[in-house]
Amino acid sequence: TTGRSPLPDSELVRQARAERWSQWSLRGGLETLPQALNTHLTSQGVSVLKGQPVCGLSLQAGGRWK
Repeated sequence: TTGRSPLPDSELVRQARAERWSQWSLRGGLETLPQALNTHLTSQGVSVLKGQPVCGLSLQAGGRWK
């Protein structure tokens, strides 16, 4: 015995294997992604509102988002 648990088997697992899906993670956890985005955006002069619900996004003239 190799000490490994048996691989799960389901329709989704078979599809993932057949289509060779990729799986990845971030060192430090997924929370590092929004932290890095916040750091980058604020360094570019963008104001980031935290704790506010997003009601919608619209693309303005000139390619700016509102």
